[in-house]
Amino acid sequence: AMKPLSHSCFMTTHRRRQHLHVHTLMVGLAAVTLSMCCSTSVVSASSQSEPDPDQLNVASSSGAAIEELRKQFDALSMMYNSSYLQLASATQQVMESSDGLLKNSKQLEAVASRLLLSPCPEGQKRGDQSLRCLKLCELGQVAVVSADNQTQVCAPMLSRNAGQTHMCAIMPGGAGAVACWGHAALVGRGPGIHSGSNHLPGLVVAEANAAHGAPYFRGAIQVSAGTDFTCMLKMNGHVFCFGLSGEEQLGRSSNSNMPVEVKDGSGQSLQAIKLSTGGKFGCVLTRQRNVLCWGTNLAGQIGRPLNVFAKTSTPMLIPSPGTSYTQGSWMANVTDIVTGEFHACVIVLENAKVACWGWNQFLSTGFSTPTGSQDIPTYVLAPAGSSGSHLTNVRALAAGHAHSCALVGAQGDVYCWGFSASDQPYHRLLSPSHLPQRVSGVHDTNGVLTGVHSLQEAYRGSFAVLENGNLATWGQFPLYGNGADAATVTPVLTKGVNGTAPALNAVGMVSGGDFFACAAVSSSTSPHVQSIFASGLIVSSAVGSQDFDIVCWGDNGNYQVGDGVRTTDRRKFPLFVDKSWRGLWRE
Repeated sequence: AMKPLSHSCFMTTHRRRQHLHVHTLMVGLAAVTLSMCCSTSVVSASSQSEPDPDQLNVASSSGAAIEELRKQFDALSMMYNSSYLQLASATQQVMESSDGLLKNSKQLEAVASRLLLSPCPEGQKRGDQSLRCLKLCELGQVAVVSADNQTQVCAPMLSRNAGQTHMCAIMPGGAGAVACWGHAALVGRGPGIHSGSNHLPGLVVAEANAAHGAPYFRGAIQVSAGTDFTCMLKMNGHVFCFGLSGEEQLGRSSNSNMPVEVKDGSGQSLQAIKLSTGGKFGCVLTRQRNVLCWGTNLAGQIGRPLNVFAKTSTPMLIPSPGTSYTQGSWMANVTDIVTGEFHACVIVLENAKVACWGWNQFLSTGFSTPTGSQDIPTYVLAPAGSSGSHLTNVRALAAGHAHSCALVGAQGDVYCWGFSASDQPYHRLLSPSHLPQRVSGVHDTNGVLTGVHSLQEAYRGSFAVLENGNLATWGQFPLYGNGADAATVTPVLTKGVNGTAPALNAVGMVSGGDFFACAAVSSSTSPHVQSIFASGLIVSSAVGSQDFDIVCWGDNGNYQVGDGVRTTDRRKFPLFVDKSWRGLWRE
């Protein structure tokens, strides 16, 4: 007997045309079946006489027609179901958004599967960089694990990259509002900003003609700051930027102190799932897993030779590794993108390899020949002595001024390549190298840094959030947050608030700018949180609760530390950002 397709398959909107064909066949099949039944009834009613040959012919031809329709129906059904499964598979591969955020965790899940790790408990997922199961937080929040590893809370998501003199964060509450502090011209407060109004965190104003009608920007799921501008990614994939635009990094030629939308060459909104901003350029990862970049092209950041254009307000597709833009082959199957001051790097799906392009004077793109402008992406080679030709199994990337780092493998090892002068080391390298070098352990020139949860770069330094919640830092000393006055080639631990504790604990996310940095941390000193710790429960943090804090340290000449006091002296230890930001989500 013929098995009909399920009703749910018929309702699949992605295959309406096949549905129509199947439906037509079913109607035809029913009509022919009815014709045959009528003919058979005539034969039965005439049982006293010999069967009419014409009637038998009708029945015979009807049966043949039914058989033919059945064959067509079965063939089309198989094609329909196959297409549906292919579509479902492709959809799963292209975008995983189980927590409502348009994030891709395919690489991490693949690593977890190879390691035979058990699935995450309900309400948790593996983070963008870590193999640890983390709490699902609201839009614009990041999971932070307590110092005793008993509790996870949701803290504000800091800017993926910090600006030269400003910082931003997505506020709690689920509305996707963004608060910034630091340099007055770069905090998105709109017209009429005056001196001093930037010394505390304040909300970014809404874009012109905002559909939600609120006075402040809404819907951000990611924020990233460049040297003198900031961009925000909305849940619908649209990108908005504000700040200076001398290199057209706002997607337009003029500055703006309120968000303006970046659109493609045909005037359509972008469809992005990840965002990263460099010095004076921006890039996005699209839903199709391509890469688009815009802004300055002085170092080939837009994937075009400098003689083609020096800057552009129109997002451009980046060529595939090893190809020129003239060949029309575009970067595809990308899972993550990061941007440094003058270069960019991506992770591609195939073996989780890394490709970079842009400024390579100090080998930060991994290309063996120093050059001021590298518009053709190249794969980063494997570390010396490794099997294989390229760096693989990369979980996460970070890019700085003239260096890049990768988080590799299940153990959380860190490799870096690029520039490190002996008097200002940015990582373990003592001279520029295009081959990845393994970073040494904390306070240990012989051991290696391992057990890393996530990576982040600053202008001239690097950060590693460790699985135990501590923060390891290396590079120029204002970034250490441990009171040091000299650079180091080995990672050191950032100290607690005001330097009172040996190490800053329960760090969930860190973001570094030009000689300053901020971190989202769990507030282990809060009585509310201590009671949760004692119970050993994993709970959701309530909006406006005291479960988390933001701390900053380093240069503070433009209020970028966020404590409300402008100083010419560097803050050598982390300080709490003024607590007034806690009420901003209510605006």
